[in-house]
Amino acid sequence: MEQKFLLGVYDHLRRGGEANYTYMSGATYLGTYYTEPDYDLYHLSSEYPGLRCEGSTSILLEIFEVTDEILKTTDFYEGTNPFAPHQNIFNRIEIDTPYGPCFIYEYSKALVSKPKIETGDWFKYRKSLRQRILDLNDNEDSRWGME
Repeated sequence: MEQKFLLGVYDHLRRGGEANYTYMSGATYLGTYYTEPDYDLYHLSSEYPGLRCEGSTSILLEIFEVTDEILKTTDFYEGTNPFAPHQNIFNRIEIDTPYGPCFIYEYSKALVSKPKIETGDWFKYRKSLRQRILDLNDNEDSRWGME
């Protein structure tokens, strides 16, 4: 019988995220959980966020039951290499959740000038960011009489 693990995801691996279908296929969704306000989530680039422990924000996680094979593929996706941990982009760590002990990925690089995501929800943040860009474009168009 294959061993199962719990994995909490906050980025593109969430349901509806760009990487969910590819990397989480076969995983069982258990539910949504907001962590204790002990973490922070940062906007690392237009492509992805990064979580840090020792913060002050509750982070929205989707909790999945995954196989060892799925865990290996998500490690690859998150830039986690157990054979060269000093090169990791993210480290897989374990936290306690109401579902039981759960793995999450913590960003391991420097956070110079990276904005904090106050809501703790990457999808909500990205949606508001896209809306601000659309609003800026609309304002720029109207400034030049291009409505």
